[in-house]
Amino acid sequence: MVSGEDERASDGAGEADVSDVADRDVGSGSDPVDGDGRASNAADGGASSAAERPGDSATVDDGRGTARLESRLAAVRTNPRVRRPAFALAAVVGLGLAWVHWLGLVCGGALVGLLSPSLRRGVVAALGFGVLVLVVFFLRIGPVALVIEMRPIVFVTVASAFALPALGALLRGVL
Repeated sequence: MVSGEDERASDGAGEADVSDVADRDVGSGSDPVDGDGRASNAADGGASSAAERPGDSATVDDGRGTARLESRLAAVRTNPRVRRPAFALAAVVGLGLAWVHWLGLVCGGALVGLLSPSLRRGVVAALGFGVLVLVVFFLRIGPVALVIEMRPIVFVTVASAFALPALGALLRGVL
């Protein structure tokens, strides 16, 4: 039978062993696993950068991709000879997306908004895109008498044709 004094001595010794091991592991720098549980590079003394960690490369932005996009958008925004066909292409793509799903209105507004030189012009261009969508919608439906008969739901259609592209054009304020 073990006495209470022997239990305390063994518990104290066990705790000291565990704490000694913990102290050695934390400060050694030679441990192949960092504090966050990921493997570190032994050549740099245990420190690993986020770019070297697998799976973290998406979180590290070197700025080249964003800068490249911004420079291309700036080239389109400043040159009217390039901007007009780009607007037409963006409107056709947005119209095609809006034909499939209502979120295409937001995407179309974002596309024409991104090509605009300013946020204000982007919102105006998105409203123009909404007019284009309404014209195509009403041409597709047919006679005006059918549109008048659908009066309550047409209000939602008209409102969303203007509001959703304008919402998408607000992306221009970010980029």
